[in-house]
This record gives sequence, C-alpha cells and structure tokens, in this order.
Amino acid sequence: MTWLAPLGFWAALFLVLYIAVQDFLRLKVRNLAVLALIGCYALFATGLPTAVVIGDLAAGLLLFVLSFGFWMAGMMGGGDAKLALPLGFLVGWDGLAAYAVLLVVFSAVFLLALRLGNRWLGGRGLVGRRLSIIRESRKVPYAVPMGLSAWVVIALRGV
Repeated sequence: MTWLAPLGFWAALFLVLYIAVQDFLRLKVRNLAVLALIGCYALFATGLPTAVVIGDLAAGLLLFVLSFGFWMAGMMGGGDAKLALPLGFLVGWDGLAAYAVLLVVFSAVFLLALRLGNRWLGGRGLVGRRLSIIRESRKVPYAVPMGLSAWVVIALRGV
C-alpha cells in the first residue's frame, strides 16, 4: 500500500461528511465536490488489487445507473444521482449490501426527523429552522442519508 491510499481514504471520509452537510444547508451537491470524491477514490485505489478496483467501479456504475433512473423519474435530484457514482466506488462491491441496509435506515430516520422536527425542535436552532425550510420546500437533501450510510461502510472498509 502506498502512502496515497490512506490519504485518499481519510480525505474521502471528510469529504463525504462535508457534502452531506452542504446538501443539508443548501440543497445542492456541487460538481467539484463529486469530482474531488472521485479523486479521493483514485488515491485510495492505489493500494487495492485490480480485481477489487474492478468491483468498486462496477458498484459505482450500478448505483449511478439506479440513481440516474430515479432522477429521470423525478424522484431524486441530479446532484444526488451524480454523488452515487463515487459513493459506489468507495463502498465497493462487497459493501453494497451494507450500504443499502444503512441507506434505508438513515433515510427513514431522516424522513422521520423532517416530519417530526417541528414538534421536537419547534423550528428553533439551526437544525430546527433548516428542517422547517426543507419541509416547506418539499425537497429532500438525499445526500445526507446517502453520505451517512456510505461514511459508515467506507470507515469499516478502511479498518
């Protein structure tokens, strides 16, 4: 393993959380952040066998194709669909099942927070106000549950 692989791993963990927070605050996933995440994977992949990299690329392509379909159906934003590609690379083929289960769990928790956020927080504080604004906009920053799910799988992959 080269010194680049750990650099890519830690940078990816940081960037995934950054993207999730930015999507929560602005309902936007920036192209540059997605490209940077792909760059993090490229660094991380320097320490992986070729067969694993092929599986990772397949996982990214699978998640992107599914997300692209959701975007075409109007069920997901374009930024979230783009984000699926590097997240798939980073979670890898072997991590897809864990990612899918965690995505269901984090999505349910996030949607519950959107529904009950006013009762719990009453629109107070940064999170409470933001939940109210998101709820009124009827848009969902799906990078939040995607990022949290991927973060757990990526972190476990690096152990």
